[in-house]
Amino acid sequence: MIHYMYFKKMPWAHHLMLALVWLARPNTISPWARRRLHLHHHKYSGTESDLEERGISNGMPWGTRRILVISDQLMSVYLRPFQMFKMIHLFLEKQPEKERKIAQISQLLGFLPLSIVYYGLCYVFAVFHISNAIVPMFGYEMLWSQGIIEAMPWVNLMAVIWVLPNFIRSFSLQFVSSNMHYYGDIDPRDVIKQTQVLNPWWMMPFQLFCFNFGATHAIHHFVVKEPFYIRHMTAKTAHKVMKEVGVRFNDIGTFRRLNRWDEIKAK
Repeated sequence: MIHYMYFKKMPWAHHLMLALVWLARPNTISPWARRRLHLHHHKYSGTESDLEERGISNGMPWGTRRILVISDQLMSVYLRPFQMFKMIHLFLEKQPEKERKIAQISQLLGFLPLSIVYYGLCYVFAVFHISNAIVPMFGYEMLWSQGIIEAMPWVNLMAVIWVLPNFIRSFSLQFVSSNMHYYGDIDPRDVIKQTQVLNPWWMMPFQLFCFNFGATHAIHHFVVKEPFYIRHMTAKTAHKVMKEVGVRFNDIGTFRRLNRWDEIKAK
């Protein structure tokens, strides 16, 4: 409430905070565009128009493609363009008619400019070092332009302090998030079936890099405005109540069921 009153009196501080958040996690869509996505996620969680979760692999079959989508949000577009077009279309259809154009523009421009800089650095770093490691194995030598050679020390620096930490954080978060949300066979209005509490011991390495997201995010679906640090303080009591009302805990079968609540029926 204090944060809300502060930002209401000083709206510029709110936008500054969002800008700093984006700078800290540049491999995501801009916070201004994501706000609409996130509100939609709570309203239509588990449906095909839930662009926020579907965009990070929720409901996809397991394999190389899903791993790549979890690793890189742009892969979600590269590897399944027609599915993404359909998801975006469904997402826009659910927006109020007078806001659809704004929603469409925000999705088209949501990665500009910061995320494009991030992904540019990421791809240059990966291509340069992977090429230098693999090409000599076939008896050839990579010949880079002088400009690339001079730029690489700066690219390496940014990769170490900015790109790679965000890659590890986002992969951990998206792996946990995409597997704790249910998809496809639930009523989006049934909060009990939207998520599970996912915190088995073997997921601890991922939890460390996403602030124990699997254990506490389900609370967020019940009390949306509660900050993440408050959720950790109330988790013990919240989990007790959630078990009583039927929220699932460590439903590992969801990996096999492709995030469905029930078993997938054979056709």
